Amino acid sequence: MSQPQLLTATRILERTMPATVRRMLLYGAIALAYLSSILLGAGTFYGLASFAKNPGIWGQLGATLGLVACFYVVRKGRPILFYRVDLVHLAAMVKRLTGQDLPSGKEQLEQLDLFISRCFSSATESLACYRKIQQFAVEVGASLSPLSHLRALPKPLAWWLQTGLATVLSGKSHAEALLALAVRGEDVGDLRHGAAVLCQHYRQVFQHSLIASAFVYGLALFAFWLFFKPVAWVDDALPSDFGFWQYVFALILTYWIKAAFLDPIATAALTIKLLQLEEQTAPSEELVQEWSLRLPSLAQLTCAV
Repeated sequence: MSQPQLLTATRILERTMPATVRRMLLYGAIALAYLSSILLGAGTFYGLASFAKNPGIWGQLGATLGLVACFYVVRKGRPILFYRVDLVHLAAMVKRLTGQDLPSGKEQLEQLDLFISRCFSSATESLACYRKIQQFAVEVGASLSPLSHLRALPKPLAWWLQTGLATVLSGKSHAEALLALAVRGEDVGDLRHGAAVLCQHYRQVFQHSLIASAFVYGLALFAFWLFFKPVAWVDDALPSDFGFWQYVFALILTYWIKAAFLDPIATAALTIKLLQLEEQTAPSEELVQEWSLRLPSLAQLTCAV
């Protein structure tokens, strides 16, 4: 993955600004909800236990329960978030990358919302499709990447390491790039052809994934360092000590930047690469059948629409 490719991916976010802004606002609201749940839970339990011998412990418990409860609510709302935010942004990026016309402003969001509703009948269905693609992408990474040659380790441990590394390095970006190829037209296309292109050129794509992962996690680490500074200042200014929660606050703010800004850039860069490889390969049913013999899950890579 070259520097121009990352720059092109960044410019795609500028060209899909309505969808980008919606994504940043929604993920920002989620980050704010996480922060508020910690403070609200801690304050509530601390107040209720103010007459106890050690109310600080109850405050810590309240903060933990508040965060867990907020995480549960966000988890339950994940299908809607993916359907209305992530998938819309993904469709906007691939349409720009393939030279399709998109209106600006509010009309862009309205057109994309209508397009996504034609592709998938429900939010639950769209997330189920994405998770199926992500599972396939992880399986491909564990089977075809250089990480698949860990023969010196016991087989169960080697497979666990391969799957874990594939999930971290390429599971999300590869799955979103494959889904982007499928939703570039007027409806969801055949996922298997894009998947066959990915398999055919996996070593090359994997090298690009390493660069994209270094970009995402490197900037995320830098963002964590930046956010930790003001959190520490607030901690010093207050009479109570945040303790390890200051690291949690910085992580939550870093999650916002990563999910809203860094992840889409990595996905757009991988989508650009897959589009280029697709032009070189001209995927066919024969190529799909060839790879289905090696990876049987490829034959079942379909999503109901």
